[in-house]
Amino acid sequence: MPIDLKYIPFCQSNSSFYEPPDRQSSPRLDDEIHFPNNWKIYKGTPWTNCRPSNVKIPEQGWKIHISATLWNYEKILREVSNYCFSKKVAFKYLSTKADFFD
Repeated sequence: MPIDLKYIPFCQSNSSFYEPPDRQSSPRLDDEIHFPNNWKIYKGTPWTNCRPSNVKIPEQGWKIHISATLWNYEKILREVSNYCFSKKVAFKYLSTKADFFD
């Protein structure tokens, strides 16, 4: 029987039990992101939201989804965040590696 990878995050090396991943110990994905001073950053679970301080997010509207994997998220997040910072476009991203598995 093949292993179903969706259960791997629930098998922690520091526990004898099958339980949700500990998000507190999961590294954040934005360690190398340099946030501009004039941006508001809301770090939460599972999302980190970023927006220019003077921008109010509308209740409705369009958004673009950008896909990444555990193998390319650093490059994707760095490139997309730099673009969004330069164009003053609000965005959000998954806060930790553990959030990829939800």
